[in-house]
Amino acid sequence: MKRFRAIMTVLALNVAIPASTAGATGPGSFTCSGGSSSAMSTIPAGTYAQVTVTGVCHILGAVTGPAVGPNGTEVITNCNVPGGPVNILGDLTVTPDGFLDAASCAPSVTVGGNVAVGSGGTLILGSEPFLVIMPPVPPFPTLCPGLVTSDSIGGNVSSDNALALIVHETAISGNVSLAGGGGGVNCKPDLNLSVALDSKLGTEGPTPAYTDFEDNRIGGNVAITGLQGCWFGIFRNHVQKNVILTDNTFKDADAMEVTDNVVGRNLICFGNNPTVHIGDSGGGPNNVIGMQLGQCSPPLPL
Repeated sequence: MKRFRAIMTVLALNVAIPASTAGATGPGSFTCSGGSSSAMSTIPAGTYAQVTVTGVCHILGAVTGPAVGPNGTEVITNCNVPGGPVNILGDLTVTPDGFLDAASCAPSVTVGGNVAVGSGGTLILGSEPFLVIMPPVPPFPTLCPGLVTSDSIGGNVSSDNALALIVHETAISGNVSLAGGGGGVNCKPDLNLSVALDSKLGTEGPTPAYTDFEDNRIGGNVAITGLQGCWFGIFRNHVQKNVILTDNTFKDADAMEVTDNVVGRNLICFGNNPTVHIGDSGGGPNNVIGMQLGQCSPPLPL
């Protein structure tokens, strides 16, 4: 199984321009524009009314590097400038084809409102030991052993034909709703992801788009439908309501891994290809208070 995970290669920094006007009282809005996979624009530490990402952007955090941990398990590349917390009182919006890395340098991010990712957009949020790079076989080197962020979103997370969402260790008060997207049923390298994600550490190769939710606390429902991509996984999440996974199609035969989740209501899975399974994740069964229906009926195949 190719457990695709992300760490970013940041070769240079650009700082975007705040959208607030002179003399305004209270936090202003911020638009992060410009940037490229090799020279990302930076959202500086601070408090904002809302943030819009139109370019290729990142948020710096606690991690500085480069550094390599014991036995090559820690790989951090070019998070050379530490950053402080980013507090967004309202919404975070990644516009069509925008890109935001709010994970690899372990930043602290709080969003009071909703998070929305537009067509072709990418969001990476939250850092933990399970955020890993992509070698061909296990063991999977972790981004930063022992370092866990505690990001939070006060509203919903939604996407409309987004390219990729990778969310770890985040408290989401509302619903998660992903509709369509994923970049197509293939594992072809994505230009931004292949350069921006750390895809040059030897044999792991270029990085395709994927979607992954791990170790999150979600207060509403999770509904993911119509994704077409390379790989998908959902692990160790605590979801208060329903999880519904329908009509998703992936190229990797080991995609659709759904394990170790705690679901307060029902776990419903229909029309996914490949079928929902445990794979080589090493995971266990889901703990579901209500019904487990369709492809999610226990026991899940390996």
